[in-house]
Amino acid sequence: MKMIKIKNRSKFHKGFSLIEVMVALTIFSIGLLGLAGLQQVGLVQNATAMQRTLAMNHAYDILDRMRNNRITNYTSIAASSAPNCVTAACSPDELAAYDKYEWSLAIADDLPNGIGFITGDPSGYEVHIGWDENRKGATPTSCSPPTPSTIKCVSVEGIP
Repeated sequence: MKMIKIKNRSKFHKGFSLIEVMVALTIFSIGLLGLAGLQQVGLVQNATAMQRTLAMNHAYDILDRMRNNRITNYTSIAASSAPNCVTAACSPDELAAYDKYEWSLAIADDLPNGIGFITGDPSGYEVHIGWDENRKGATPTSCSPPTPSTIKCVSVEGIP
């Protein structure tokens, strides 16, 4: 019986599986970097949506306060914390000043450099809320048009 000698071909394949593993790891790493980028974009967009939701809630909040105090023109009243209308009786003008004060504080607490503007009269108001969405230090001075141009604004019209 004659033995058939099989040539050892493994010397030709040395390192081939290592290259395959390195290519697979490279592709896998690029995929993970892509997923991390998507996660970051998702988080930024979620924060933006939250800020816009808060701004809309604040706009509707002041409109509700105006509906409860229809006597006063909210555009001509300056915000004031005195008297505290929660613990003391207030006139309609004092209540409007206190409402604007609390509203301004809430906007400043919830939105970066957030400021609210009210225009119009008791027959119809426009409520504008501006904030620095990118957190670059810009402070809104107007929302029609947005000034500076880097701020974001939400506007709501309402009749109290």
